[in-house]
Amino acid sequence: MKEQVNYIKEYYKKENHDFKSVIKELGNDDKIKSIKKEITRLTKELEDKSFELHKEVENSYGCDFVSIQNKVYIKYDGSRITNYYDSVTGLEIDDIPEDSIVYNIYSKIGYIDMVIGYNYDLASIITKEYKYNINKDNTKINLKLLGEKVISFLEKKVVKLVINDNDTIINECEPHYSDLKTLRVIKDAEFINNLYGVDYKGRYNLEELRAYNLINKSFEIILKTSPSEIMDDLLKQSIEKALPIYKIIGVSQDTYNKALSRNIITILYNNRDYISGKNNEKLGIKKTESEWLELIDKIMQYEEDLKFYDIGYSLNYHDEVGGLLKTLLYYYYKNDTNYYNDNSEIFRKYYSFGKFIDYVVNETINQGYTRVKDFIIELRDYLSMCDSDNIKPTLYSSYLKQTHDITSRNHKIKVEEENENIFKSRYKDFKEYNGKNYYVVAPKCSNDLKVEGDTLNHCVASYIKRVIDGECLIFFLRKNKQESLITFEVRHNAIVQVKGLHNRKPTQSEVQALKDFAKYRKLEVNF
Repeated sequence: MKEQVNYIKEYYKKENHDFKSVIKELGNDDKIKSIKKEITRLTKELEDKSFELHKEVENSYGCDFVSIQNKVYIKYDGSRITNYYDSVTGLEIDDIPEDSIVYNIYSKIGYIDMVIGYNYDLASIITKEYKYNINKDNTKINLKLLGEKVISFLEKKVVKLVINDNDTIINECEPHYSDLKTLRVIKDAEFINNLYGVDYKGRYNLEELRAYNLINKSFEIILKTSPSEIMDDLLKQSIEKALPIYKIIGVSQDTYNKALSRNIITILYNNRDYISGKNNEKLGIKKTESEWLELIDKIMQYEEDLKFYDIGYSLNYHDEVGGLLKTLLYYYYKNDTNYYNDNSEIFRKYYSFGKFIDYVVNETINQGYTRVKDFIIELRDYLSMCDSDNIKPTLYSSYLKQTHDITSRNHKIKVEEENENIFKSRYKDFKEYNGKNYYVVAPKCSNDLKVEGDTLNHCVASYIKRVIDGECLIFFLRKNKQESLITFEVRHNAIVQVKGLHNRKPTQSEVQALKDFAKYRKLEVNF
């Protein structure tokens, strides 16, 4: 048996240690250099063969087949590694071009559908279905072809070729969800642009575009003639007859052309239900299309003012679509609800739409509000309290918050026994919610709303009648069960209004607690 060397002992016997010689010995091996050179040559040869194989696959389909211009790769997202593979050779690669099409897989064995090209004569997308497995050292993905599919873009039709061991079967049917989901990976517009001769630059993927085309008879007209600002929204509409854009919007061609020339087509489109006259008779609107265009010019100037002061003018925190006009119309004619109840006319009772716009925008700026919506809601609550108590309101107060709070404190509500029982019955099925850091509790009686309003200095007491009438429910978010913190309103299965002390906005943690409660109760969040 060979005697074991004590390397530590030998190390300390020597006074000098030549570390550099080890590196020199490793780096000067000519054979290593030769092998590296051979690897470089073989890598280049492999790339050339891969390109040649790509071309042969394309040519095998004939002249009607057009392969996708982008290269296709498969990305394996494992628990410990992430690898990319060439879809034709199956070999692992280090880098992929930015414009590549990438299919994600999350297990080492499975099935995958990939778009490989198009047939423009048949307006169809060609896909292949594979069974795959990745080898042990993760250097290669093996693909076994199971079948091919021709998916029609213009019809609800797919032709499938299924490959068995000894035979192939071709059948025609309506596409299944699994047939179409591979189309969503195609986000570039190569197919659409070539098929229709356009330059589409919207946000929809190929699966979405196919679905919209099947329900929209104006699909091609929109692609070729619509302004880009509204194209995507128009494409997803269900339209039963091919129409020009101005008819889809519902305005005259002259109004449409003027909106284009003034660069206000987005505002016109997002408020088309009012401007086109669809709701004019129902809501008592008497403006002509020309008058609407003049009003939009004014609204655009107001938007610039609000942007300068960093004041939000959308319906909620995360959506600016429709802009200021949409917000003002929504509250003036609908008043924070989808139903036309008695309270929906509160603004129309006291203001013309023009005066409502001027007062709301100017005083939102002058009185230091950060959102137009907040000013409108406070004005609405103030007017509602005045109406309830038969008080003549101050219509153009320069101190709305102070006026509102004084009115709220003086707003004494007497609830008769019958109505008190109705109030309590609204909460009979509610169970106290105990979240991670917060509670949500319900009022036990109408007086709890008065106490909450006095404690937090807001007007929640004015909501007692709305609770009795079944219009909404009021709940309290609290750190502990006694201390008032946040009051919020639930209307039409959504949290629509949230107020803290002096009408402050909720903190980030409070917003998260409300979202958790909404998820638990299956409510929407719209505040």
